[in-house]
Amino acid sequence: AFLYSCGSVTPSVSTYTEEPNLEPFKTSTQTPIPSVSKTQIVTPLPLSPTPCKATPIPMESTINMVVPSSEKPRPAFADIKATQPAIPNTPDLPVRSFDSDWIIEDHQIIENEWIVVNGQVQVLNGASLVLKNVVLEVNFPEDLFDPWSFNGLTSLYVKRGGEIEITDSFIISLQPRSMMAVQEPEKMILRNSTFRNIQMTAVNTTHAVIENNTFTLSPAQALGFDAAIVFFDSSQNLITGNDIIGETSPERFFIPAANGIALMMSDHNDVHYNTIFGTKNGISMLASSDNHISENYWTGPKSRQGEAGISMERWSNNNIVENNTLENAGSAILFVLQSKNNKIS
Repeated sequence: AFLYSCGSVTPSVSTYTEEPNLEPFKTSTQTPIPSVSKTQIVTPLPLSPTPCKATPIPMESTINMVVPSSEKPRPAFADIKATQPAIPNTPDLPVRSFDSDWIIEDHQIIENEWIVVNGQVQVLNGASLVLKNVVLEVNFPEDLFDPWSFNGLTSLYVKRGGEIEITDSFIISLQPRSMMAVQEPEKMILRNSTFRNIQMTAVNTTHAVIENNTFTLSPAQALGFDAAIVFFDSSQNLITGNDIIGETSPERFFIPAANGIALMMSDHNDVHYNTIFGTKNGISMLASSDNHISENYWTGPKSRQGEAGISMERWSNNNIVENNTLENAGSAILFVLQSKNNKIS
């Protein structure tokens, strides 16, 4: 595995590409979101006869190039796997169920409940949903589930102008692949909670706080928006202290689940102290600049080596990447392509 940094060299790669349906996210007041395909690099960038200032550096010389000073402990992979949170044993919580979609049209604060929704949870424009010490179980109907479409994939949808705050709660989708989609919210806080089989995708979002959560991903989540936490066309958000746990599947040729954190066309975000285990990539940036990425820990899947610890691709400029620990990369510890003025230490 190598570290590469090239300005305009085009790598020879194998790719997986999906054109996401972003139609529900398009607005008349925000910068239009183009139809961007997500491409994953799965082979190393070879040395090219094209002039390039990059020098390949063996992986073993870069694995421990920095020592994290985070106060957050770095548990062993086996310890993380052994302590993945199960559905809480909370028999004293009163149970409330919805036979179809749960539509939030006003301001609701829910505490100390177990809620079962046999449909989709929607927070509408001007409404807010606050969950504190809540188990939210979303049973998306089998006949509506479609892993290749936005509407057929989203279990929890916060629409433009809505607010969401989830603390000390457990959010689970019984489908192996599901999404929490947030579009231009007035407020978003996810803190001290567990999300199982649910990816979080935020679009046109500012000042969100994603702090001290646990995201567990299934092999089915190696597709779609392809990360536990995704910010698209977003800025000034904080992603800190989260544990992201990927799963692998022998039936799918040991394909690791999804990526850890992805910034797409997103600037001025802070990503610190996150621990990412067993995902294809750790932290990925595409056309994202002026972000601060520090004190994160990533290790690729044990059953199949990962691809890259941190990648900055295509016009990801002026980022600060410092004091991160990256291990078990199959392709590159750091991958930089067509990007400039990044400070890496």
